[in-house]
Amino acid sequence: MVGCGAAPIRIGAKASQAYRVEDEKLPPRPDEKPIPPEKDWVLPLAKDTPAPKSGVLISPEKAVRAAKYKTRYNEIRTLAELDKRVWRSRAVIHEEQLGQANKVIKDLTPGWWDNNKGTLGFTAGMLIGAVITVFVVYGVDQVQEQ
Repeated sequence: MVGCGAAPIRIGAKASQAYRVEDEKLPPRPDEKPIPPEKDWVLPLAKDTPAPKSGVLISPEKAVRAAKYKTRYNEIRTLAELDKRVWRSRAVIHEEQLGQANKVIKDLTPGWWDNNKGTLGFTAGMLIGAVITVFVVYGVDQVQEQ
């Protein structure tokens, strides 16, 4: 798995096939294969025979399966909780980075002044030049009349 952008992807996978933890399949259940009936439950004791121990008596196969199932369940639950925490924190970081990127883009986008300063400067320069030319001509004309 290689980190690429906001989501890790598997090596050899296309970018459109991003790896997501939510899509990962859970391991097979330890009790998927049935236990044969003769090894499933301990056969009942003969009449008037005391039980060797108190409690529910089960076969060793059933006990091993129950222990495996409990161990795998706790392991899978722990991993799922860790994945949730990691992805929640990654989502928060990702949202913050998106907000910062949007702010930078907004700051770099040219505004009205940036788009129109050349035209406005040219027009203002032409008007000021015309006004100065009129005053110079008027002033020269006033000097010549005296």
